[in-house]
Amino acid sequence: MLNGRQLLVYVVVAVLTEPGQLVNQGNTLVLLEAMKMELPLCVPRDSTVETVVYSAGELVAPGVSLGHAEPATPSRQPPDAIGRSVRVRRPRPGGS
Repeated sequence: MLNGRQLLVYVVVAVLTEPGQLVNQGNTLVLLEAMKMELPLCVPRDSTVETVVYSAGELVAPGVSLGHAEPATPSRQPPDAIGRSVRVRRPRPGGS
């Protein structure tokens, strides 16, 4: 515990993509585990995986970038959606 708050750490269970791979909307990129619960991280739109930073068995904290994917059709995406990194986010209290 740190300042009365428990630190949440994730374990990378599996990396299901590799750089250069084309992925479709909804495909799982990375599978994480925290407190015996699995958390799949899915791609929000058709993309090309640019980088993967972590590998299976490594520990990651909320807020770190796990990799980077570029939209497959950037001309159709709004400007702020181009080149998003996949990040781990701390779950909100109450599960929402």
